[in-house]
Amino acid sequence: LARQYVGKQETTGPNDGPILREIRSAMLYTGAPPCSWCALFVAWILSRAYLPAETPRHLYKHELSEVLGFLRPWYIESTRDWLHNANDLGMIVSDPEPGDLFILLDAQRNPHHIGFVTADDLAARDLSRSFGTIEGNTNDVGSVNGDGVYERIRKKGPSVAFVGLPAALKA
Repeated sequence: LARQYVGKQETTGPNDGPILREIRSAMLYTGAPPCSWCALFVAWILSRAYLPAETPRHLYKHELSEVLGFLRPWYIESTRDWLHNANDLGMIVSDPEPGDLFILLDAQRNPHHIGFVTADDLAARDLSRSFGTIEGNTNDVGSVNGDGVYERIRKKGPSVAFVGLPAALKA
């Protein structure tokens, strides 16, 4: 499902456009102002992929929290809250699988960007040192506040944490 959004762009200004308004309305509230949206994109995709189709959009955040097992209150748009919940539940893994999440960390180990880990079918890539992604709010050079949804290759290292999603979410 995330791959269907590759190439979608901010079209009416920074962090804004029709698809982003739809995502903010579902994941935050109707009329929510433009904001950084990498975590909202992750939540939107997970909600659409794994919640029953009849789930009302205003319940996506609550229902997704249940599916993920997140126990503490969380701001769905906060990479910090995604990381804290994943830590609390022992979901941090060293070897991600396709469908898991990655979180980029700054020099102080503060999270600042999130996206999906994908399978990298390019045989020339060394997956022990890099991984494929689909991520929102990035750009063609990998900014953590970009202009759209992109497929990228990122390097593994101490500035990346991986969140292993429950097996039911990767089926």
